[in-house]
Amino acid sequence: MANDFKTGLLVEIEKRFGKISRLPGSQSLIELKNGIRVYLRYSKLHGKGVAFFGLRRVDLNSLDGHLSYLCFFTDREPPLFIPYGDFEAAIRQSPLASDGQYKVQIAYGSSTKELYLPRVGHFNVDAFGGLDALPTDGITSHAIASNLSHWQVQTLLGGIGTLKGYSVYVPPNNEPPPIFLDTNLGLNRV
Repeated sequence: MANDFKTGLLVEIEKRFGKISRLPGSQSLIELKNGIRVYLRYSKLHGKGVAFFGLRRVDLNSLDGHLSYLCFFTDREPPLFIPYGDFEAAIRQSPLASDGQYKVQIAYGSSTKELYLPRVGHFNVDAFGGLDALPTDGITSHAIASNLSHWQVQTLLGGIGTLKGYSVYVPPNNEPPPIFLDTNLGLNRV
């Protein structure tokens, strides 16, 4: 039964965004033509309007560093496309279940939708309903990134690594050059 809902959702995504590709090693990870990654999770909607989902850690790791969305869909409600980057820290604070998955719930109320993460809290996710929640052009974020200098990228990567708890090493010969002030042009590197 879940396959029918998933198949229908994939058809709608392809109509809107073009050809999709599956990421290796998972039946639930897809990449849109514009580079956006989507992690598809299905659940039957239970009696009190609650759906239960499991998020595999290995699949979440495939979303890191990409413009990514968690897609929660049910047999009766429109899909939710939740920006992974906005919720990554909260999800990873939640305890892993014995099967190695992060368990999450979505409560579909008459006027609101709430994402619940055990031992973390409840989050309103009303704004993420339907295919309109996915950006039509993921290239914009890549265009911004292409204008960054080597040192800006290195600083961002070091900051991300530190926030994720990794040891970060920057070679001493890879420090940015000194900055001087040119009164006509502003700050410049030599």
